[in-house]
Amino acid sequence: MVLMTLIPIFAVSDADFDANPGKYKELCTGVIDSSNRDVCMKYKKYLIDKAQSGQSSLAQIEADKKALEQNIIENLGKIDEYNTQISAIDAQIVKKEAEIKSQEAEIVRLEGEIEIRVQKVEEAEKEVKAYMVNSQSTMRVNGYIEFVMGANDFADIIRRIEGMNHVKRYNEGLIEALQAERNALEESKLSVVAQKESIELDKQLIEIDKQSIVEFKSVVEKAYDELVAQKIQFETAAAEMAAEIKVSQELANSINEQKPSGSMLNPVPGARKTESVWHYTWGGTHLGTDLAAGVNTPILAMGNGVVVVTSNNCATTGSFGCSGGMGNHLTMIFEADGRIYGALIMHIARGSFRVSAGTPITKGQQLAGVGNSGSSYGAHAHVELFDLGVSTVAEGLSMWNSSWRTAQFGLGGSAGGTSSLCSNRGAPCRLNPEGYLGV
Repeated sequence: MVLMTLIPIFAVSDADFDANPGKYKELCTGVIDSSNRDVCMKYKKYLIDKAQSGQSSLAQIEADKKALEQNIIENLGKIDEYNTQISAIDAQIVKKEAEIKSQEAEIVRLEGEIEIRVQKVEEAEKEVKAYMVNSQSTMRVNGYIEFVMGANDFADIIRRIEGMNHVKRYNEGLIEALQAERNALEESKLSVVAQKESIELDKQLIEIDKQSIVEFKSVVEKAYDELVAQKIQFETAAAEMAAEIKVSQELANSINEQKPSGSMLNPVPGARKTESVWHYTWGGTHLGTDLAAGVNTPILAMGNGVVVVTSNNCATTGSFGCSGGMGNHLTMIFEADGRIYGALIMHIARGSFRVSAGTPITKGQQLAGVGNSGSSYGAHAHVELFDLGVSTVAEGLSMWNSSWRTAQFGLGGSAGGTSSLCSNRGAPCRLNPEGYLGV
């Protein structure tokens, strides 16, 4: 019956991993305990097998490319789908690389610990050997009897026997300490082996993930090729004239009481830049920077100021060309680092707005959520930045009411090409957002 206790606690199967993914992910993430070594190695091999079998088949990839070729507009969602998967895999790779660094640091620590333990074992072995040699030369049976019987009285006999027992216990403790140190040394060595094996398996997972990205990107690249071939235009039209903002005393007070914002805030922190400013990768004028993120990812106020335009008439997806291609959008006037800017954010999710025209805003406040509305090929925020050439938000609002009154501050859409750049004209004019947003 005692032998039954030797059965491994973690007699696990793929079915266990499928049924309890959170449990094994937590157990086997980061530094691997030697007691969990076997189960974690099995779990990581299971992840590798799953990743390999789950990779997109070439047939599916080719089918997606064919669909894009036949009707790019109807299948633009594929770009969104694949870009989302690329972002998720990128995040997995970053996490795995961080885990590998943690495991490598643990190996360095354990190797230092092993050196110390080896010295302790050697010192303990010397002490035990010295005791054994001494015992063989002095503690023969006759000598022990003579030592005991040489006592003066019975009480002295008891003291001598107790003294010998104390020596015996000390020596037993010495041997036990040596064995414990040896066990700890072996444990440290096993831990090093576990970390190294885990690192190798994590590296395999990273390589599989990188190959998946290559496959997904092939679909996105095909989509871009089709955009060029079919001459699909994503350029935006000039915005319509917006309603004047009625400046109540309350609104005027709110704007005047706003404190300096400090530096400009990226409206979608952590988003991935998919298109740069002034020109699309595949050709055509592009007056903003595209920041890809999931639908309804928060869009934040870039500084303290006021919203002047909100448009919420387009479906979150499948509304190509809606609102002049801009889809749902908002425009704000705000302060950052002592200067006054305007910003236009397009392709917002319908129903996600938390503000309306005339709402005073505070830096970092959520305004809406990322969408895929209008002429968009995947969930993202298109961000345009403007130099308004005024000294206060209140002055900017006054100028907007009196003359600008469009989401683009009267500068028009893509038809004007790059004529509205600040390098080509005075304020109001368009700035390159990327240097300000750090993307």
